[in-house]
Amino acid sequence: MNDTKGYVESRSAEYSFHVEMELKERLKDLSNLNKNIQEFGIFRGAGIYNHYISALVYSLASNRNFLTAYSYILSMGKEGLKKASELATLNAN
Repeated sequence: MNDTKGYVESRSAEYSFHVEMELKERLKDLSNLNKNIQEFGIFRGAGIYNHYISALVYSLASNRNFLTAYSYILSMGKEGLKKASELATLNAN
């Protein structure tokens, strides 16, 4: 009895070794399908790369007129829309 038990254990250990090796090969093949990061451009990093910013940008950004949330152009656009709806109402009557 002990002889057959040892035989079964060695066969199962051998089988699990082969399964593990096949799995390792399969995973390696799958990982080889990944693209090499050095060959392609990366579009992540939120602007963390070497780039040029003009001095004009810093000058405008530090100007107090550009630090407000108020937009004069937006209010002009709304006024134009309001006038257009008034004219449409007058023309309809």
